[in-house]
Amino acid sequence: QTLLLNPEQSYHILQESLGIPFILKPINAFGSKGFFKIASFLEFDKAIKTLPFSIDQYEAESFIYGKLYHCDSLVKDGKVILMSCCQYSCPNAEFLSGKALASFPLQMDDPIYKKSVSFNAAVISALCYQNGPTHLEYFITPSGELIFLEIAARLPGAMILPAYDIQYAINWVNANFYIQLGKSISDRLHSKTFCFGVIFPIKEGIVKQLSKPLLQCQNHMKFLVNVGDSLKPPRYLRDIAATMLVWSDNYLLLYQDFEAICYHQALIME
Repeated sequence: QTLLLNPEQSYHILQESLGIPFILKPINAFGSKGFFKIASFLEFDKAIKTLPFSIDQYEAESFIYGKLYHCDSLVKDGKVILMSCCQYSCPNAEFLSGKALASFPLQMDDPIYKKSVSFNAAVISALCYQNGPTHLEYFITPSGELIFLEIAARLPGAMILPAYDIQYAINWVNANFYIQLGKSISDRLHSKTFCFGVIFPIKEGIVKQLSKPLLQCQNHMKFLVNVGDSLKPPRYLRDIAATMLVWSDNYLLLYQDFEAICYHQALIME
């Protein structure tokens, strides 16, 4: 209530405490709905006047500079049996601003992968998690610091699991089911082929053309909208215009496609 009565004072308090920019986000939502990145009082004032949830359902956080990663695990009797770590193409909230969201697998000899293994195990141990899947997201800052973002007791979403099916030849849904039944599963991940998944956001307007990127590696793209569709702006990560899988046994070429696809617009609008 104080924030609404005196937004300018509230803005300066948050600015002094958190720095600029800072983040306003709901404490109980999903898919980046109701997220705001604040870099000025004008942005702050506009945000608090258009919040999709009540003000008491919001929190303010420091903005973290760095790249966003995720680790997906299957845990049995408190030990990580299977794990895969990936780099996101951008923070998830930028999907709502029009960026494609891709998840690129790290190789096991990558120093970042090795740091992630220890970090992931420490988080799971601290939570005393015993059996099932985990999906950990964390930032790595330019100085190399790992910063915990969140962890969920679930398998990853979007196109990550289909990419894992191609890369590891293991169905993680079935593997998790076997763990729940108390059965053993293979603890070896084979990655002769590398694969990443992508989701592209919808855009406001009328769809004029569907645009597929020109890539070096094998790929499959599926559009979820049609030419002539009238679309509203995206509000969640589930507001998807198209999905894509890209794979190759050449890791360097695949990474080049990953970098290129981040800026591709799947829809051309009228």
